[in-house]
Amino acid sequence: MTPGARYQAAIELIDQLAQTRMPLDRLFASWAKAHRYAGSKDRRVIKDIVFQVMRWRGYLKKAAGAEDGRALMLAHLARSAGADLEALSAMFDGQGYNPAALSSVEAEIYRRIAAEDAPEFDPLPDWLDDSAWHLVPGILLEDELTAMAERASVDMRVNTLKSDMKEVSAWFEAEDIPIVQPGIHRQALRLRETGDDRSYVNMRDSHLFKDGKIEFQDLSTQIASALVDARPKMQVLDLCAGAGGKALALAASMENQGQIFASDISKSRLNELRRRAERAGVRNLQIRTITDWSPIGSEADPDFAGDAGVFDRVVLDVPCSGSGVWRRSPDNKWRLTEKSLKGYIDAQISVLRRGAALVKPGGRLIYVTCSLLKPENIHQVQSFMRAHQDFKQLPIEEIWPTIAGLDPKAMGTTIQPQSDGSLLLSPESANTDGCFVAILERQGGTMV
Repeated sequence: MTPGARYQAAIELIDQLAQTRMPLDRLFASWAKAHRYAGSKDRRVIKDIVFQVMRWRGYLKKAAGAEDGRALMLAHLARSAGADLEALSAMFDGQGYNPAALSSVEAEIYRRIAAEDAPEFDPLPDWLDDSAWHLVPGILLEDELTAMAERASVDMRVNTLKSDMKEVSAWFEAEDIPIVQPGIHRQALRLRETGDDRSYVNMRDSHLFKDGKIEFQDLSTQIASALVDARPKMQVLDLCAGAGGKALALAASMENQGQIFASDISKSRLNELRRRAERAGVRNLQIRTITDWSPIGSEADPDFAGDAGVFDRVVLDVPCSGSGVWRRSPDNKWRLTEKSLKGYIDAQISVLRRGAALVKPGGRLIYVTCSLLKPENIHQVQSFMRAHQDFKQLPIEEIWPTIAGLDPKAMGTTIQPQSDGSLLLSPESANTDGCFVAILERQGGTMV
């Protein structure tokens, strides 16, 4: 494909995104399947262009005075100095699959934006006030938004049920694929950016992935899974399991001993978990589709009858705004509304109450979000603790040194706990997705 044809494809994808609720990554996958004539390099470039535009959508819309795909694309090219006006006109000429020729008005807008000093970050939606953010002490909102303007890393977890770091690292070395070990989680690997095609290797075609020796998982999620402290022979419930990334990590921590119950209201996500678990060699997993039940009044939980107070660990990766993963899903930044945020907050309250009833005395409730918003994180934990006097929050800095897979030297250096004892990882502070973790222990029994 010519450069102009790539930009036209990106413009069409941006316009399609505005007409659907489909997440951007799924929309692109659907587009790629329907446009097989586009080579792998073309698809990669087009995807990068679309994601870059969406990461800067707020600024680009304001600068261009419009939000259709063509206007956003021209503003993006002007902001990034992707081409001077003469070169741009050669691509936007209406020939073949190229975009239509530039109008005089568009050319003038391009000149104006190109002459402006580009900002360092894309703004928040107007309704989302800065005070809604709960940040690591000493870290500024502007720093987080700047970090979110960059492409997220590709992280992997070595699956110790099937392999080890030595074997996996040797494979990468033999294939001349550059990797780094972040040094916080001992089973974590990260593809290293080099600026050449080695940075874009498709690991899903590798035997490491197909044989279940690695799993794609952001470092923040690996850390959150490790902090569950799931051990062999325990009874563990992953209440909002989704496609099961944490459940698979827990199975490895438990060495396939004990039982993990992975539940979710989505059958399709759980079906994906079944496929992933088979590939990963997980044998201690029970998968259960549940209802969207809310604990109101004295009615018993229809999906966990007889399970009150029986689990050593209950993991709550609750529905949330996803504000911590906006660099991976930049479209969600502009789809989030005050109404939808309130809906997530209400759902979190319900899930917390439901999960609390299932924790045994001495067991732990692990509350996790992929959000940086204060109402979904520290406020939820504070509210829960006021209503549940039988739970005690355990400081992350005390738990961290007891976890075999985590580097004890990272606590207090790379990893900074919050003043209330919780943990907030962020793109700027930890170079991970945004992730909040609070560990709540039920009193009245022997600690497990």
